[in-house]
Amino acid sequence: MCCSRSLTKHMTAGDNTLNFTSNSLDLKDLMNNACATLDFKLLAIEEKIVPNHESPCLYDSSKIDFSCCSITDVEHAHLYISTNILNQHYIILFANRTLSYKSDISGLVDKICNSIGRLKKQNSVFPHIDQFSQLRFYIYFFGKEPPISINDFTRYCNMFARMLEQRLGYEKYGLDACVWPSMIKCPHRLTISIKDNLLDFAFS
Repeated sequence: MCCSRSLTKHMTAGDNTLNFTSNSLDLKDLMNNACATLDFKLLAIEEKIVPNHESPCLYDSSKIDFSCCSITDVEHAHLYISTNILNQHYIILFANRTLSYKSDISGLVDKICNSIGRLKKQNSVFPHIDQFSQLRFYIYFFGKEPPISINDFTRYCNMFARMLEQRLGYEKYGLDACVWPSMIKCPHRLTISIKDNLLDFAFS
């Protein structure tokens, strides 16, 4: 059984922040300001957790097989976040801005699909494509170079959505409302709140 890498964070005083040790974005922590309980699968956000570590497992005290506890961003997205109150599911992938070229789209789609496959192994009722409006994909490109024009970025994101639709079995244009690409710099905190009845992600 794969390591769950699961954490639940309630909005309570002193217990609304997740601290990270290592990830490609160098994100230091995440703050839950959504006034809702959020469930997290840390996926590739904690790269320093190694396979075959000593007992107990950080995420499952009864786990005895530690061979699947390590997940790298070479193969997976970084975070999966869900909230039962809003019945929403998010997969977040951080990608270096140098990857924003046509030739690299397939590799980013692979990471999303690998993460979905892992989540389905852990939970057979993971959102099905017939419920795609509940599953949203956030792609954040970070770094300063190279600069990307608005037209190039829009064209790239359209190609990404079309390829992801094909890989996951969606109808064409079925993911247009579910794929949210953005450009960020190299922040240290991700703050989650609620805006227009959706989770909102802000970096600082």
